[in-house]
Amino acid sequence: MKQPKKLTREQKEIVSAHGLVANNWMFVEEVTESHIKVINKTSGKIKILDIYKKRNASPMPTKAKKHSKSV
Repeated sequence: MKQPKKLTREQKEIVSAHGLVANNWMFVEEVTESHIKVINKTSGKIKILDIYKKRNASPMPTKAKKHSKSV
């Protein structure tokens, strides 16, 4: 296995999109054009992640507008 490397910003976004904490993972290799292999720093567990998975872009909750009473 190749020596693990620090994640790039784009790779951190991919790892985060999979619900993982990017600081706990290191890049191992690009498996295919659409998948990367990462390894956990503490446990050594290996995961293969899809680079095209996007985080669900849910809009920020907005506060209800206060309606002014018309006199």
